[in-house]
Amino acid sequence: MSRHFRKWGIAALREQPNHVAEAQRAAWLKADGVVGKHSISTLTERASKDLHADRLLAALVRIREPSLVIELGTNVGLSGTYMASALSGRGLLKTIDQSADRQVLAKQLFRAAGVEDRIEVITGSFVDSLDDAAAHGFGIAFIDGDHTYDATWWLVDRLLSYAVVGSVLVLDDINHSAQMRRVWGELRRRPGLASLALSDLGVLEVV
Repeated sequence: MSRHFRKWGIAALREQPNHVAEAQRAAWLKADGVVGKHSISTLTERASKDLHADRLLAALVRIREPSLVIELGTNVGLSGTYMASALSGRGLLKTIDQSADRQVLAKQLFRAAGVEDRIEVITGSFVDSLDDAAAHGFGIAFIDGDHTYDATWWLVDRLLSYAVVGSVLVLDDINHSAQMRRVWGELRRRPGLASLALSDLGVLEVV
């Protein structure tokens, strides 16, 4: 594992003060419970990631303590719920999706989890919304939107234009298709980035 990633992830919680690990476990349990209650009818049918991936995202947020997380692809709010539950202080999650219908479900989940005050829901396309959302920089960005080669490269390039050393980008579904495998392979070789693949999540850190 790259030295850049040794201090984050689920295992890294063991190295944190007890109150940090306990806070993360409490956040997981709350998010697990809320998602479980809502998943019977619609969420399990529409959500793409599993519990393990969402918990990894939450662990990353808890360890890094970003002031701003940008999520590209709200879907029905599962990942957003986990990441927002792990925010500390005045941390904020900005989540973008052009489907207002999906965001209705997401907002219900955010309210049930008690994290709606930590989330700004933006309805619109990535092209129209990303620059404003990232204008003042970000700590973590989660890309779970258009899983094509050109779109993913565009999103990464735009995000990197606002990134600083230590900013982290997480790409979902890097094994989803030949296009995603291609873009992940190229990003891993891009100068100035450290990379780590965790199942279907690809993690990039600006170094």
